[in-house]
Amino acid sequence: MDFGGFLGRLAFAVGIPAVAGGLVVAGRRLAADGPDFFAATARGGSLCTVLVVGGFALAASSQLRYRNVLVFFGAFFVFMTGLQFIGAATDAEVLARRGEPTSCTVLAVHPVTVSSGENHRVRHVTDVECTDRAIRSMTTDDRLGVEGERIDVVHDPRGRVDPRLADDVTHSSTTWRQGWLLVAAGAGLRLLYEFDVPFFGCMDE
Repeated sequence: MDFGGFLGRLAFAVGIPAVAGGLVVAGRRLAADGPDFFAATARGGSLCTVLVVGGFALAASSQLRYRNVLVFFGAFFVFMTGLQFIGAATDAEVLARRGEPTSCTVLAVHPVTVSSGENHRVRHVTDVECTDRAIRSMTTDDRLGVEGERIDVVHDPRGRVDPRLADDVTHSSTTWRQGWLLVAAGAGLRLLYEFDVPFFGCMDE
């Protein structure tokens, strides 16, 4: 690709983030609504995971082109956050469409550290007792509540999407918009670099 040309720079700055978002959506959609192969077999599940991880990896690796601290770290942060929002909103939309509500009591919360290379984050595995006995635990980024607290949950009767708090499902469209706006903001930072806007252009030149 000729990065010196207008179309080449535009495609790299904007097209790659758009494709990354599309991969995340495709992976989540196939897992939730695709043929049973994607939910019932290890190969199908792995393919969905590869699509989602590939979307994040594509956005992250494409940042190596940008030799400006503001653009490199700024776009990286908003891309990763935006793609997380898009993935979460995709799942929440499925629950809004076919999910069933239930009420649960928090029994215990177990913080779990998840490591990916040098990055570490804490997730919460919450043991619950629900009206629908099939739901016994929920794994989320945020703490769902304290022991003994009642929470409203929406679950997938097909068992292909993890249960979520009812409020998260209600606001899925807002999360979707926020995710894509963040991706657009990252692409905007990259365009500032591509067209050598002061303070955002290549620092080596």
